[in-house]
Amino acid sequence: MPHPEWTAEERRYYESVVLCSHSALFATGQLHKSPACMNPLTPAVARVSSEMILYLQGKELKRPLLFQNKSQKQRRMIHEIAEHLGLHHDSHGHRTKKSRVVEVMVPAPEVRRQEADDFQILQQALRAYRKLARESSHELAESNTELPPGYQPGTQHLLRYASWNIEWFNALFLSDTEFNLAVPSQDIADVNDLLERIACVIVALDADLLAVQEGPSNLQRMTLFIERYLDSAFSVIGGLEPHEAQQLYFLVRREGPLRNVRLVPEAQAFLQQPWHFDVDGNLHLQEYRFQRIPLLIQAELDVPASVCAEQGSVCSNVPRNDIEHSLHLEDRVEREQWQQEQPGLAFAQDTLDFAELEARAVSPPGVRVADGHSGASGLPADRTRPTTPTVQLTERRVVFACTLHAKSKHVANGRSRWESHNDADKQEFIQQAVKNRRRIVGECLRLRECLNRFVFARHENPLLVVSGDLNAGPGMDFFERFYLMTSGLDALMGSPFNHNKMLQALLIRSRFVSPASMYTAIFDDYVDGVPSKRVLIDHICVSRALFQTTRRAGVAHELFEQFSDARLEGRARHPSDHRPIWADLI
Repeated sequence: MPHPEWTAEERRYYESVVLCSHSALFATGQLHKSPACMNPLTPAVARVSSEMILYLQGKELKRPLLFQNKSQKQRRMIHEIAEHLGLHHDSHGHRTKKSRVVEVMVPAPEVRRQEADDFQILQQALRAYRKLARESSHELAESNTELPPGYQPGTQHLLRYASWNIEWFNALFLSDTEFNLAVPSQDIADVNDLLERIACVIVALDADLLAVQEGPSNLQRMTLFIERYLDSAFSVIGGLEPHEAQQLYFLVRREGPLRNVRLVPEAQAFLQQPWHFDVDGNLHLQEYRFQRIPLLIQAELDVPASVCAEQGSVCSNVPRNDIEHSLHLEDRVEREQWQQEQPGLAFAQDTLDFAELEARAVSPPGVRVADGHSGASGLPADRTRPTTPTVQLTERRVVFACTLHAKSKHVANGRSRWESHNDADKQEFIQQAVKNRRRIVGECLRLRECLNRFVFARHENPLLVVSGDLNAGPGMDFFERFYLMTSGLDALMGSPFNHNKMLQALLIRSRFVSPASMYTAIFDDYVDGVPSKRVLIDHICVSRALFQTTRRAGVAHELFEQFSDARLEGRARHPSDHRPIWADLI
């Protein structure tokens, strides 16, 4: 639902985008169920939102829903929605006026090559909305918002990161080129419906970089999903293990801020090698390999100089050869033309004399003056100045991202063995449970060693984010507390004796997540006797430099519920058994 502090324009734009997006999906056959289950508008609007696409496009689609077949009440609601969006229709239902908002979101007729391209409306609508949200100067209250992260106007961010364990994603594929129609063994009667809901969650997360755990078994399958359900909006890295049904991936937004995204080859070679530790707790060192090899990537990001100024020494301590100062001009020709019209102003290559500009009370195209600021000439604060192209001083920084899916704690037939009256069965269960947790700690320690070698040892104050399903949470469970006396998360975070290199867990902080929302999965804990126990086993951890720039973070409970279907059973009910997690890192 719209936030109470939104302006009328923000509220109208939000409702328009949601209406257009869901209508386009439904009317073009990309959604096979009513948008009512996912539309945050009122039920009355949701029932007829699929009709609005006829007005917004002005042509029939693959699955047209004809206006003349509607009841008088439904027609009246359609007209009311049209009025709300600034559309006016004659007695025959023809559009006579089109609002500016709709013009922004709906492709022009000449670019509509075929009906199959109608799905692009969703992508165009969301891009338009993201642009509005990121350029908006309105700052909304960050607490008590009921909106999923992808629909928050005024929340400016440069890099949004998300991580999601998509439960047994590979089971939804028939082959590398086809999806299953159904998976009866997991109570999935309609695979396409589930895939659509998974895609809707990813689109609404609006992440520039998404880490995926339990991804499909190879790169071809993940690429197939991205092409079919995400409109090829992401490039993909991962799927490196040839015989693993649960793979790790990074999805990188093609139009996002990250550049030159690639694996860190030395680190990947290190992670693929076996190592030795006391796997079984019997004081014998054994060779061990990752159950699922983590991914470590690096990318380049142009960070505004103002952000680095907020960091203080965090950026200033970075070696100069790690920073590339650049001046970005969207239209250099326009800049040069404006420059010729301002006699007496000297430009040395891409260097601007801002003091002289302020003294003369002029600005080149794209240089923005903060609201309420009056220059030396006493210009009023509301004086309009040229705003294109955008000039922005940035620092080119290297960003590292790592994702992992630690060894499962699961023990076969665990409940019956734990509750058994046979002491031998119970003791055998305890031994296996502790062994599994030793493997989790061993994997986290090995990954921490990798980060120390290839990130912290080579880069002072690096921008590093580590996320994934650790199968471990804050605090210790029964076996960690009484038998192991440590946890995987503690091992990954690092030593307090090297506090500058410690990772900071975001989702355990009340400034980002309320205590009641600090969980990503629910299961029956038969050991501690807690049914439907809420556990935080998915984490986003960041280095000190990124912690200082992180603006918000959360668990996407709203999206999880919005795209679940309570009428279904088993795996089909929810998009996954894990809630997605996200953070606006810069």
